[in-house]
Amino acid sequence: MSERQCPNCGRIYEEGDWQEVNCPVCDLPLEEIGGESELISDTLSMQLPWPQGEREILIWEANGYLKAQLLKAALESEGIPVLLQGGTMAQVWGVTVGSAGAVGLSVPQSRVDEARQIIDATEHE
Repeated sequence: MSERQCPNCGRIYEEGDWQEVNCPVCDLPLEEIGGESELISDTLSMQLPWPQGEREILIWEANGYLKAQLLKAALESEGIPVLLQGGTMAQVWGVTVGSAGAVGLSVPQSRVDEARQIIDATEHE
């Protein structure tokens, strides 16, 4: 199965995930990478360092992996690192119903208030 990766945000798209040429988050051309990716590659912000010694705080539970990725992108665009938790069923099988599809978004404790404001604004758009 062919995979493509965004050179900017690092997100990986499998053949059936995204058919367009450009990344839906960064609007840059995706590059062919081939091979299989690890699911963990998209769960933690790779370009944004996590503040050393700071614990993660769960701020939101998204209904499905795609929704979690969209919220993660909104937070990352404001410089807030994000850790996605759970949602394995949603990642592997596309399950988005009930707790099997829930994906938690955690941010550093010092960024909780800012992150909640961004999510509230995103949810009301």
